[in-house]
Amino acid sequence: MAGRRTAQLRHSVGVEDKVGTTKKWDVRESADRLEVAFKRAGFQPDNIVNLSRWKSIGAAAAVFAEAFCRANKNSRETSRCAAANNIVSGLVQFLTVKRVKINGPDDIPMDLGESFLGYLKGRDASLAVTLSVETQRHYYGNFKKVVLALHEMDPRWQVIRIPTKPFAGMPRKSKPKELNRAAWANVMKAAVEECISTMDEVWPLLDRVHCAIAQKNKGDAVSLSDPAHAIAQILANFDGHFPRQAEVRKLPGVGKICEIEYFRLRRLAHPIGGDLIPFFLVLALHSGFNEQPLRTLTLDGISEHYPLGRKRIVIKSSKHRAGSSDPGAPQRAAFPASDHPLAPERLISFVIAWTRRIRDYADGELANDFFLHAVSEGGRNKRRGMHIDSYSARTDDVNTRVTGYITLFCKRRGLKYSGSRANRLAFSEAVDGLTDGDAFELRAMLGHRLLSTGQDSYQTTTMQRRQNEQLAGAMSAQERWVTSNGKIDTRSTRSGRERTAATPGFSCADPYQSPQPGQRPGKLCTSYGACPACPLAAADSNQAYALVRFLQLQELYEEARAELGIEIWRRKFEDAYLTLRDSWIPRVSTAANRASATMIMLTRLPGLE
Repeated sequence: MAGRRTAQLRHSVGVEDKVGTTKKWDVRESADRLEVAFKRAGFQPDNIVNLSRWKSIGAAAAVFAEAFCRANKNSRETSRCAAANNIVSGLVQFLTVKRVKINGPDDIPMDLGESFLGYLKGRDASLAVTLSVETQRHYYGNFKKVVLALHEMDPRWQVIRIPTKPFAGMPRKSKPKELNRAAWANVMKAAVEECISTMDEVWPLLDRVHCAIAQKNKGDAVSLSDPAHAIAQILANFDGHFPRQAEVRKLPGVGKICEIEYFRLRRLAHPIGGDLIPFFLVLALHSGFNEQPLRTLTLDGISEHYPLGRKRIVIKSSKHRAGSSDPGAPQRAAFPASDHPLAPERLISFVIAWTRRIRDYADGELANDFFLHAVSEGGRNKRRGMHIDSYSARTDDVNTRVTGYITLFCKRRGLKYSGSRANRLAFSEAVDGLTDGDAFELRAMLGHRLLSTGQDSYQTTTMQRRQNEQLAGAMSAQERWVTSNGKIDTRSTRSGRERTAATPGFSCADPYQSPQPGQRPGKLCTSYGACPACPLAAADSNQAYALVRFLQLQELYEEARAELGIEIWRRKFEDAYLTLRDSWIPRVSTAANRASATMIMLTRLPGLE
């Protein structure tokens, strides 16, 4: 079997008619690891994509890796990682569920393409969850690219057939997303509490710890009575590294240190990966950044600005998939300075202060990463000593590690998982509500290049219901405009102006249940000019604007009296006129409103009939 796999791999390497004479990648396989290395220009290190989870495919995993390289040789680095993860979540998971091992073309089931497509569409009971249409297309699209590359490498792989028009009849857009508000709220509440408790515990002692470290000499006995000096002595004995609990106990003067005390001292010394997750989640909610731009945030991307003399903190990062340039489209968020315990300025300042000491141990660009942390010993980490990493995945290209940290954060607290995607959806809902469904503003706030991205991937059921209500309101307003012969027209009204009442200057408690004669329940009220005497009426919130409209309306009543005759006018408008003159106008006619009213220029109101 190994000989067959070697021959297949040798054959795939030898076929270069589609690739060129010089390959720009290498496939590296060992007993427990499979990775591909794409060569970068100049003297930059290779772009490593970890495909170790592909080994569950079987002995042909290296051949699939070669096909993956051919299919993605011109892709962005982040796109390669996303494509590799899509294969894991799609094809690899499918083969694992079906207990199929592929060691060569002879092991391919005849209906592999059709079976995999049915699995993605939810026709297979072994699929635990229903995948969105968008996810199905991503998984199948990457599968198709790899299979077509296999076809080019060796005709024997053409036994894997590609179904024609696999998604015919299916909508291109996914259904609106469901935001589990209870799970999201619980996770964010835990993150907020963790941020506050960590800052309260660690921040006051950081300066003392740094001073004690500068004063301590290696070899002193450890006294746990003073945390700052205890940390300084431990770090001095281990060259700046805070070791495992078993190693700390061996130091003179320590004896039996309890687990709670050990973790308290370690948190003062430096954060590890999971310690920064609460700050990551809260900053994601503040900024609306999705996971990748926030993971790759650097210290150079954080700056202070003083527009109009007021301090603002600006964070800037690049979203790799959102632009045509190599670094990607820039994402920005600005926050005013604030004394609030969870203000972004305070969170950012604390993380920088907390990670200041370990930045001296980080190599190259890694030292500039914002979410920098020490790697805890034990578990999968077999290295001992000081090892620095960050959320940017510079060291091993594992860009799903933050998701693993969030999962562990939720698991330890007995919470249902809710990650950065839920934060993004909640942010989208808030922006949609504040901007009255403005799709262009949503695109700008989310950092998207296309309007369709927000409408497809970040539209929740709440946002869809709001859009349906807005559409219904627009249709009702259009109907009222027609039936009132153009007298009631709210289409050109400013967004901050009240639009419910039939008469400008007023608002209405329930415009669909008007008590005025001749009005139909469920239809917008069309009683133009009758609002002053209506029990559902209230003045516009901008009282200066309301005053100008009231004075205009008073003139219209007086003009209508001369045109309609005294008897008709009394039946139609006398009550409204007297209420307007004796009640509404005196109520808003203050000195401040009169001064502001002189600066307001408004169009003339339609005449009363």
